[in-house]
Amino acid sequence: EGMVRRFMPDDLDMLLTSLITLLITATLAYLIIMPLGGWLFEGMSWLFMHLNSNPFGCAVLAGLFLIAVVFGVHQGFIPVYLALMDSQGFNSLFPILSMAGAGQVGAALALYWRAQPHSALRSQVRGAIIPGLLGVGEPLIYGVTLPRMKPFVTACLGGAAGGLFIGLIAWWGLPMGLNSAFGPSGLVALPLMTSAQGILPAMAVYAGGILVAWVCGFIFTTLFGCRNVNLD
Repeated sequence: EGMVRRFMPDDLDMLLTSLITLLITATLAYLIIMPLGGWLFEGMSWLFMHLNSNPFGCAVLAGLFLIAVVFGVHQGFIPVYLALMDSQGFNSLFPILSMAGAGQVGAALALYWRAQPHSALRSQVRGAIIPGLLGVGEPLIYGVTLPRMKPFVTACLGGAAGGLFIGLIAWWGLPMGLNSAFGPSGLVALPLMTSAQGILPAMAVYAGGILVAWVCGFIFTTLFGCRNVNLD
């Protein structure tokens, strides 16, 4: 807009500057940004379909999911969800990615433990921890861990540990997943898990992954995520 205004006569500025800026922006978005976004989402879908088949790939997916959420590209997983439902009968990627939120919970509990009594941080954690347990991670991300950065990283590591656990169980013969293409995460998703061996084994694997992510997120944050971090 500033560049357009330089060349715009003063008497036409109010009328045409915003319109021309909008037309230029829309053209660039249509010709450049939208194709790049499409290629990016296609590449992400291919990557996630292949990483989903081995334990270390599952750890990478769970560890990077929060970063994808922050940048808003997690909607690119939707074609993968649909493809997995079509090929497997359940969404095996969803519980892996849900471990990212569980890592956030573990990190937040570690911050609460290390914070001073009556501190603002403890109040922030208390307000965000219940939604986090129920699968709504944004209050923990944007209110607690991401502003302090190190806890965000250690939370991602905790989520990666949970993803590794689920990937190992699948590799050993018990793949499981969400019984629909979309659904809630966190503890709310527990009764929605299914597998070829039945619902209860899938629920047990999912619960085990959440527990691993909680514990590892707590430990990693306690050891590495609280140094030189504002705990007030």
